[in-house]
Amino acid sequence: MAPTAAAAAAVVAALSDDLLREVFLLLPTAADLVRASLACKPFLRAARNAGFLRRFRRRHGPLLLGCLLHHADLPAPVFVPSSPAAAAAAARADGDFSLSFLPHGGWLGGGGGAPWRFLDCRNGRVLLKNRGTQELAVADPLAWSCVSLPPPPAARAVEANGSLYWTLEGGASVVALNTATNEFSVLELPPPLRQLSFDVVEKGEEEDGGGGGGPLYLLTMRGFCVEVWAGAGDGGAGELTWTRVEKSVRFHKAMAMLQHDSVEMYHHGLDVVGVVAGVLFLRHWNCLLSIDLETMKLRKLSDEDCSSASIYPYAMPWPPSFLNPAEHGA
Repeated sequence: MAPTAAAAAAVVAALSDDLLREVFLLLPTAADLVRASLACKPFLRAARNAGFLRRFRRRHGPLLLGCLLHHADLPAPVFVPSSPAAAAAAARADGDFSLSFLPHGGWLGGGGGAPWRFLDCRNGRVLLKNRGTQELAVADPLAWSCVSLPPPPAARAVEANGSLYWTLEGGASVVALNTATNEFSVLELPPPLRQLSFDVVEKGEEEDGGGGGGPLYLLTMRGFCVEVWAGAGDGGAGELTWTRVEKSVRFHKAMAMLQHDSVEMYHHGLDVVGVVAGVLFLRHWNCLLSIDLETMKLRKLSDEDCSSASIYPYAMPWPPSFLNPAEHGA
């Protein structure tokens, strides 16, 4: 072994697992942790720890890979990466985004089965329903696997930071279910949001603020204006003070430059697809766009026509299977 390699190995051997985990917590993204943990066996052993993985997830958002597009007239879903780095990560993961592994003949239901349809997508899993049997399936495209689940409630909910949210009739408030404590609370919405649809933005939780103690962030669209609202309270039931985040911006000019057609642009509205890992996905007519909510940078993700597609943002499951202690006896 070369002297430099021997010296490096000695340094790694001298570091305790606890010290390595504290260093890993300082890494910027989940992708950096994945790369670091694959560098050597001691790094992998340190990272493959349930307590550490929970701490890391509270500080860092999920690893966003892109969007799944479902066109009714196409034989399989289409995966659109959110960036070149995400495309490379998806390729390394060797997933099956066409969902050919689904029961009853795969996505299209060959061999006498019926086709499937999307219901939702989060944490790397896709929730689907079979049109014939009404069976539900949770599919993991990266693991080529799926399991069955009982039917969900009829009312659509949104999830963020460990809580589920439903808008109450009239739109003036939402009911929140904390999935850690199974407690319900009713939260009053700010007047500007009561007549608009909105999405809950999941923010990374600091360790001292884990468990839902941080602000609740809501995002909505007004024409070509993105608005982010933060609701903070003192622990009272439903008592939140709402402020509009300064990063709320208009982007008429950016849209016009991106679409190269400032007149046609105004004939079509913007649809919010979803918010994942601090990235807002929008559909403008036949175009799929993303906005980084930290930098407010606008990007066009694909030239593919998505005007009639169902779109689902897709993030890598956490923890990745090779880091999951339960799968490796750690």
